[in-house]
Amino acid sequence: MPVREENVPNLDGVIDYYTDFRTTEFGVPVDGAPTTLIYRNDLDFEPTTWADLAAPEAANGNGIGIDKGFWWFPQHDAAVAMDAKELAGEVYDEDLSMDVFDYMEEQWNIQGWASSGEDIWQLFENGIIDHAQWYYEQTAYDIDDYPNLSHTAPDRNSGFVNHWCPVRGTDKRRMAEDFLNFLLDAETQTRWSENSPTRLN
Repeated sequence: MPVREENVPNLDGVIDYYTDFRTTEFGVPVDGAPTTLIYRNDLDFEPTTWADLAAPEAANGNGIGIDKGFWWFPQHDAAVAMDAKELAGEVYDEDLSMDVFDYMEEQWNIQGWASSGEDIWQLFENGIIDHAQWYYEQTAYDIDDYPNLSHTAPDRNSGFVNHWCPVRGTDKRRMAEDFLNFLLDAETQTRWSENSPTRLN
């Protein structure tokens, strides 16, 4: 449902960047994270870019795990690796968009498809993959449970911002808007960032 901005006055304090790249008509930007590259420590190969997933050390290893649920993000990371256009411009170019899928098929040794962080950890634990594309926040939260794994958020990267919204059919629209206003409160955002593994130390 459309967000009635008069009920979400804290939207005025949101950084312009987040309100300019996606409309706030139906939702407000609340949280997000960059993608992250997970790898085994014992491979003597420390990848730092998405292009490193096409390096012989990765291509000849056990394989790579990527997200199958939000396929948009591995696609963006592959486009960054291709480097034919600025950042993930290939995804938005009709002449190059299918090349991204070809690149993933030909250059990345994809052996695992994950729909959750648990899937990624199991793929590592079962020896199916040596590298993975996943999301910084969950990875940073869980990585200490896996002493043989490390991760990095490449400098040239993709990421996401979640827009929270009131849903069609609710009889609690005003309550939803009050909650959105609470989420956008500067103090709430500060406490969230202080306690979130998304923060980069």
